[in-house]
Amino acid sequence: MMSFCESCGKPKKADEAVCSGCGASSVSEVLAPAGRDQPVPGSTASAAPRKVEPHVAGALSYAFGVISGIVFLLLEPYKRDRFVRFHAFQSIFFNTAVVIFWVVGGTGVLLFEAITGGFLMWLIIPVDVSLTLLVVGAWVRLMIKGYRGATWKLPVIGNFAERQANK
Repeated sequence: MMSFCESCGKPKKADEAVCSGCGASSVSEVLAPAGRDQPVPGSTASAAPRKVEPHVAGALSYAFGVISGIVFLLLEPYKRDRFVRFHAFQSIFFNTAVVIFWVVGGTGVLLFEAITGGFLMWLIIPVDVSLTLLVVGAWVRLMIKGYRGATWKLPVIGNFAERQANK
């Protein structure tokens, strides 16, 4: 059975009493099987809350757009973690830019439709679909990079996020 250090979250051998990564001693396992002394999944017995690892928090910063970015900037201990702060700020800036682009682009499409009387609207549909796929692809890639512990910086937005994370 695989066990993990309660302090740093690194995998360790089940018979190791001290973590080779951080030196912390631990006697309980994160993935121990349910027994008499542990709550059964779905039961009402409460277990001690576990801290979300920084790489998971980095990925979750993107999950619900601006809202999840703000949440991770407000929660302890994530608001002090530079990695999580970077992803939270990049999520906020990325999603804000997408909303602004969406509003401006939608207004442009409405103006184009009003000016041309709907003629040539078929030209806008492939552009709209392509941009939507590009945004969704970037969003998914940002979550994957955050989960893998990488800091993939978007052009312009990534620099702003990095400056904010380092404050």
